[in-house]
Amino acid sequence: VTAGMSFFEGKDITEAHVNERAKAGIFMAFQQPIAVQGISVENFIRNAKSTVSGQQQRIMPFRKKLHAQMEQLKMDKSYAERYVNDGFSGGERKKTEILQMCMLEPKLTMLDEIDSGLDVDAVRIVSDTVSKYHNENNSILVITHHSEILQHLKPDFVHILIDGKIVKTGDASLIQAIEANGYDAYKG
Repeated sequence: VTAGMSFFEGKDITEAHVNERAKAGIFMAFQQPIAVQGISVENFIRNAKSTVSGQQQRIMPFRKKLHAQMEQLKMDKSYAERYVNDGFSGGERKKTEILQMCMLEPKLTMLDEIDSGLDVDAVRIVSDTVSKYHNENNSILVITHHSEILQHLKPDFVHILIDGKIVKTGDASLIQAIEANGYDAYKG
């Protein structure tokens, strides 16, 4: 942080550690998720869920829910036993990020270019899962350079960010204007 402050649900989280932000209900899916050798996807998510919720996760109910989410994401159940993102393709890494979101159930999710590197089918699967997850108890911020995922997600608001500043805000119709005119039309 070089300037300003960040607040979440009325609380200053500017200096909060990552684990404190996660416990508050904030989740970030990264553009380029890293591999974590030595811990399986299932153990990683189960430990994260225990830490965030403050409640130990019983293995069988947790595994049942994990496998159901993996099925929705068209992920083979064997990925639960593999090390986090180790040897995963870009699409598999992105699906693992969305799997984490669904299992951790954050109040605020930030998806940083979750569509980057995904094929057409994976974009549809990821966006369908995100849409099913979203409800009145959570918010999702999607950061993207491409409109394809937004055609599936139906955003409430669209913001154009240039050089760190919001230069235009609108509804979903702003997506078509960007497609027609490009971002240069919004540079000051």
